[in-house]
Order: sequence, then structure tokens, then C-alpha cells
Amino acid sequence: MRKLRCFAAVILAVLTLSQLCACRVSPPDPVELSSADEASAMGFAAGDCLSEMTVGEYAFFEVKIKIDYEYAVRWESSDPKVATVDSNGRVDAVAPGQVTISAKAMKAQIDYQVTVNKAKAQPLSDTTAITANESSLEQNKIGSNDRNLYALLVDTTACCVTAYTYNVNGIYNIPVRAMVCSVGKGTEGTYNIDSRDHWRYTDKYNYQYATKFGELYFCSAPYSADDSSALVADEYNKLGTVRKSGDVWLSCVDAKWIYDNCNDSTLVKVANDTKSPLGVPKPLILTDNSKSKTWDPTDSAEGNPYSKLKPYFEGASDMVLTVGGTFDAYDGVTAFDTCGNTVTGKFKVDGNVPCDKVGKYIVTYTYTDSLKRTGRADRVIKVVTEEEFTENQG
Repeated sequence: MRKLRCFAAVILAVLTLSQLCACRVSPPDPVELSSADEASAMGFAAGDCLSEMTVGEYAFFEVKIKIDYEYAVRWESSDPKVATVDSNGRVDAVAPGQVTISAKAMKAQIDYQVTVNKAKAQPLSDTTAITANESSLEQNKIGSNDRNLYALLVDTTACCVTAYTYNVNGIYNIPVRAMVCSVGKGTEGTYNIDSRDHWRYTDKYNYQYATKFGELYFCSAPYSADDSSALVADEYNKLGTVRKSGDVWLSCVDAKWIYDNCNDSTLVKVANDTKSPLGVPKPLILTDNSKSKTWDPTDSAEGNPYSKLKPYFEGASDMVLTVGGTFDAYDGVTAFDTCGNTVTGKFKVDGNVPCDKVGKYIVTYTYTDSLKRTGRADRVIKVVTEEEFTENQG
């Protein structure tokens, strides 16, 4: 009997266990999120961008994404020959064409369609002059009266010549052009332009674009001969200073501007401390580092070595850094103006290098000098793992 009870208990346990197994709940199969769901979860959406660019232009494309997912964003270009993109979303237009710039995060993707257009050639500026009020000037040029278009004011303290045009009442009080000069003391007074010569000859020096007012002249800095390649650099470097006596010296292009644009009988006033309304342009300086010390950089004569020059940089070479390192965009980088003068620390840097994120980043350096010429250098900074860095060094 006892054996029978034990057997029944075993049978009951087996039946109970089998019922429990039959009622077991199986977990559901995992569901793969769609790219749309992932994008929604990350707050991943299109941001600022450009639909058209020109060759040589760059812009930072953006996406919207929650801060926790920022490091998941990857950028790609469908055609790097048309436009490249770095790890920050900076797009550089390389050649005319159509390109797709894609931002990816996990399986989500945002596409930007971009048209790259051919860039128009821009002539290099050849003057340091400051200009303003062009609309008033153009209106007076269209007018049919016989009034002189300009009146000139020479500030002997600021070393600046300011050209004015007239207002609706005929008063010359609208400043349109400011030009740095070197002027002699004791020349204050009121005069009128009465003649001009391309070259003016004296016992010591020759001068280009000489425009006479009273017993004085607006003219270029001195030359040792009637030759555009015979500039006397030490005298040219006096622009922006007061001399003991003599004519009003200007850069070649400004002397030519007065020679070409200011008619005989144009009013000229030479005064002390008149507070030049447009400011005073910074003069150019010729040094041993300049391309040439016997040419005025603003001279339009054929053969001028400055005609195709612009500011440039040294030390902006590409770099490879390891994750966690440091990067100082200014360290070791020097800018030079068109005349070869050092302008360290006075240039613009555009671009960011997050040293804690592997990627390729472009940093752009630009500097615009007093000739209004802009130099640019693009620098590629790669942030890699220590393993990759070691391999590259090997």
C-alpha cells in the first residue's frame, strides 16, 4: 500500500510539471527599429545647409540631434571630386557639378542635394583707399550740371586726402574716398587744380601722376628715374607721415585716381587736424622681405611683381593627432601681407577640431591686408587612435 502511494505521488508530480511547462510564456522575437524610428528617437533632423555653392566656397552643414547622439553623426559626399565634407559637416566646393552630402546616424540618413557652380574670377584690388557713399556719387555722375564732381581735403595731421562730392544743395560734404598720404608742413591753404603731367621731373627725383594745385603737387612717391621699376623704397615708406616740406605724396594708384578724376579748377583745401571722416587707410610698407623694393605695389604698369600676389601663410601644414591630444590653431602659424610683412596673430581661423573624436577636420586661415587682398590656407587635421598613429609613424 505504501508503495502504491509513493507511485501515485510521482505520477501527480509529473502531471503537474507537464501542465506548468504547457503554460510557459515564451518571450517575443526582437523587433528591429526602422531608420525613421531611430531618427525620431535621436531627434535626428535636417539643419542649416546650402543648395548652391561656388567653387572655392565652404560652408558648415548642420543636423539637429540630441546631445547624447552627437558623436554618432557621420558625414559623406557622393562625389568628393565635386565637393568634400569633413567630420564636422564642413562642405568644400571643389568643381562644378551635382553632389549629395549625407549625414548618417546609426541607420538614419539625411541627404542634402547641392549644386556647385563655377566661380567667377575676381581681380585683385590694387588700392588701400577707403570708399563710401557710392550711390550719391553715381547720382552726381548722372547729373547734367557743369559742377566739378569732387573737392579734395588734405589733412596734414592725419596724413589723409579725402575726396568729397556734393549734396543736393551743391555743398561738398559727402565723403567718397580716403587716401593715405605723406604731406609737408606749412602747406595749409585753399587752392585749385590747374594742370597735370604723367611724369614730373626734378633735380633729385621723378614722380608719377603729378597733379598741380598752387605751387604743390599730388603725386606718387619718388622714383630715381622715369621708370615704374625705379621706386625709392625709403621715400615710399614715408606714406602716412608728415615731412618737413614738399608735395603731397600718395601711392601710385591714388595719385593716378586724382590725375584721372579731378578736373582742372577742382577745389583743394589743405588743413590741420580735420578728423578725416572715413578714417585713414593703413600705408603699405616695403621691407627686405618684400617681393621688390623698387616697385609701388599699387602700380598698374606691366611687369609689376605685385600684380598677382596676395597674403600667404607659413606653418599651416597638415597634422595627425591622437585622440585625447591638444590642438592650437595659432601655434607655429604666421601670416604675411602682399608686401611680405609679418602679421602673426592678426588672421582669422575658421573650423573646429574636437580632439576627443576620431575624424578628419579642415581648418581655414584667412587674412585680408590693407590692399584688400585676401590670402587663404586650408589645413587638414586628422584625429586618429593611438594604434593608427603608431602605424602611420611606422
